Amino acid sequence: MMGGTDIVTKPHRTLNDNYD
Repeated sequence: MMGGTDIVTKPHRTLNDNYD
């Protein structure tokens, strides 16, 4: 799971970005 930066910009869809 790599969403360390995404969690700052869009924490509501971090999981979605990880799987995308």
